[in-house]
Amino acid sequence: MKKLIYALAVLAAVVTFSACSGSDSDDAPSLSDQFMYAGDSVKVGTGVSVDNKFVAYVSQRGYLHAFHVGETSYSANGTTAKVVVGGRYKAFDIVTDWGISPTMLKSKVKETPVLEKELDGNYMVVYEKIGCANSLAYGFKDNKLYMVMALSSPSDEEEILDYLKERYIFSPEEVQAYTWGGVDGLDDTHITTFVAVKLDSDYKYDYMLQTYFISKKFAKTSEKSKIMKVRTSKMMLSMNNLRK
Repeated sequence: MKKLIYALAVLAAVVTFSACSGSDSDDAPSLSDQFMYAGDSVKVGTGVSVDNKFVAYVSQRGYLHAFHVGETSYSANGTTAKVVVGGRYKAFDIVTDWGISPTMLKSKVKETPVLEKELDGNYMVVYEKIGCANSLAYGFKDNKLYMVMALSSPSDEEEILDYLKERYIFSPEEVQAYTWGGVDGLDDTHITTFVAVKLDSDYKYDYMLQTYFISKKFAKTSEKSKIMKVRTSKMMLSMNNLRK
């Protein structure tokens, strides 16, 4: 986790420098509501500030760059406009509205769950065959959503990583063996979700690519992270039983 925080601090500094450093252009800013895909850019002029630089930022040459999927605002000379960044990749269709109830989740997901089960004080709602997820498990504690886990085929790895890179920023190094971790923001104010991807060679049904999403509130302490790993293993065991 320390490596991840350090990597994010470096990236935040780079993005801030590119957005705030001097420019060789004197273009007057031109602001309007924008819809862009991650990776796109458009000229808006210099002297522009962006609220959430994880979603978008303005370079020293006056280009607004769509950085990650999300929504933010940008401003200049007392004028503010909205930026919505969409993603081209649709590997997953998941709900990460942390804190919602199982009933609210099921109202947001069109498919019917294949399993609903209480497990050691946690409630689990499982779906199958949603996007690249062969199994998609939602975990609830005290009737509040705190984690989502997807099991996928390794053949979908490239599509899944493209999807994740549009929405999260990852540490350049493994956070655990064969596991890469990321977050959906550059600072604690904007981060809501931690994500991890792991290729598990011990899974009974051949190799399975594991992707799990965890609410920041749950993942912030190391003790809770340890509990999360235990519960995740139990969730996987329950999903194994579905296939027997």
